[in-house]
Amino acid sequence: MGDVYALDLEALSRIAGVPEEDLVAGLQADAEMSVSGHVAVHGHPAAFEGFAVGVDQLVLHSASPTETTSLLPTKVRPPLSAKAKLKMVVRTIGRLQVTAKHVVERRKAAFLANTDPTTIRLGIPATTTPRSAYLIPVADEAKEFVLAVPEPTSLRLDVPLVEPSEATSFIRQISHLPTDITHVSVETVYESGADHIVHVQLVVEKRVPLVGYALLIAALLTISSLGAALDLQEGVDPFVKLFWRTAASIVGFLPFAAYSVAAYGWPRWTKQLLSTFLFSCVAYALFLMTFLWSLNHTSIGHAYIFNNCHSLLIVLGKLVLGHPVLAFEAVGSGLGIVGGVITTLDHSAAPSSAVVPPSWQGDVVALVGAVGGVFYLLTAKKLRAEIDVFLFMTLLFCVTLVLHFPVFYLLDIRTELWSMDADMGLFGWLTPSRLGIELYLVFVCTIIGTMGYISVMKYFDPIVVSVVMLLEPVLATAMGVVVGVDSIPGVLTWIGGMLVIAGTCLVVLAANKKTEAHDATEAIVSSTPSHKAPLYTCTVSRRNTRG
Repeated sequence: MGDVYALDLEALSRIAGVPEEDLVAGLQADAEMSVSGHVAVHGHPAAFEGFAVGVDQLVLHSASPTETTSLLPTKVRPPLSAKAKLKMVVRTIGRLQVTAKHVVERRKAAFLANTDPTTIRLGIPATTTPRSAYLIPVADEAKEFVLAVPEPTSLRLDVPLVEPSEATSFIRQISHLPTDITHVSVETVYESGADHIVHVQLVVEKRVPLVGYALLIAALLTISSLGAALDLQEGVDPFVKLFWRTAASIVGFLPFAAYSVAAYGWPRWTKQLLSTFLFSCVAYALFLMTFLWSLNHTSIGHAYIFNNCHSLLIVLGKLVLGHPVLAFEAVGSGLGIVGGVITTLDHSAAPSSAVVPPSWQGDVVALVGAVGGVFYLLTAKKLRAEIDVFLFMTLLFCVTLVLHFPVFYLLDIRTELWSMDADMGLFGWLTPSRLGIELYLVFVCTIIGTMGYISVMKYFDPIVVSVVMLLEPVLATAMGVVVGVDSIPGVLTWIGGMLVIAGTCLVVLAANKKTEAHDATEAIVSSTPSHKAPLYTCTVSRRNTRG
């Protein structure tokens, strides 16, 4: 037998960007064998209870094999060029960086399917931790492995520090949404003729649950009503309105954030996490504030076009960086942008003397805001997996609140710091005439809308949320008509709106189901030769049939 490899489950979780408990549950989906016995943890015996799953092999051949495999053409074709071979390898093994001229042969795991419950003697590395899975060689040539994974109950993950009540259990359900992972598998990758593993690949299959679509729709509808609600706050500078909403949102989120810290503690604030968070806050403020400024320095149509082109920037960024772009993503983003442009060409409403003409300065600032929106969405996706969503939103608004003050100074916006003046006081939102609208902005537009967008990033990539946001002006117009702050749109708005809806549906459809492949080689904790490691006997038995 060959060496036993230990895989750090926490590292696998970080590489895949999914919670550890969801990762283990995905691996358990195909488990047919149970594993019980002892392993060595920091040099001492420790009980091990878990399950075993088969591990497929990806064999890299330096020349095309003569026989046909599941990944090779079923009929004779001319020899592939070096570029074509490289594309085949990259397409097959995802993010693994393979630069040699290889073709790939997939060998399905067969040991567990063809064996009866048995007893296996293992050599387990003595430097592992209880949160490790084990790649165990089961063939004489040490090429086929099975993966032994500890049961989820033995990991004790995500255990609250306080006893949950009915109210806190509801908060926990909001913070911890159902998983979208349907299946997880581990594959070994090595070159033909090699006597050791070259790479370990983690394959994660995902499917968006219904709750993901419900949250996305709810976020879209509530955020779309934001403009109409803000228009009801007459006689107030737009930046003061934004300050009011930010301050009120902090008050609304504080109880939820306090529970999050009391129950699960603070996140581990590494230098990288802190810098990413601060960058996300600046990008978020830039996204919002540049749009408000551009509304006063260019036409409304140009402001919406340039500030909402973040979806197109994400697609272009993927292409420049060499990341894969789905056809529906590219087409959907294009339709959304075209629809937005057509919508802004509708001038059927009554003309106004206060109309701002287009200007290149306003257009550039709006475009800078779109860049901020791109970085906000990308960083929020990453931070959402590291920080509880309620705590993240609270801290985000705290930093954004501070960033308002230099903007007030630079733009010479008149405010009264400790005043409750209903027009310019920074606490004016607490006056009876303003409080009702502000409560709606916090508990509907922000908690359901803004936080909803962050929450659904558990299921969707930023490009999906970005394209869905293109629908906001269309729905905002309809809601403005209902509350009497906007006029009935013309034909162009209807045509543009239909194109935006069509583009959004394409992008959402493309995100419904996906498979991700990650190079998980760095998750290998150690590999100790069997003759130097302690030997322990683990019993493999068939699991009970699940109903």
